[in-house]
Amino acid sequence: METLIVLLFSLAIVLLIISFFGKDKVAKLEEDLEQMTLTYMQDIYQLKKKVKIL
Repeated sequence: METLIVLLFSLAIVLLIISFFGKDKVAKLEEDLEQMTLTYMQDIYQLKKKVKIL
């Protein structure tokens, strides 16, 4: 019984450590999405400016 508790506790610690590494992928994806959104907003602004001139 004690072996099972130690095994489950060890598994929980390993999964906790793995979960911290998984967050980096999400943060990178969010950063890429934000950068892409800003680029599109700049492009749209420039196009509107050109259309207004025409």
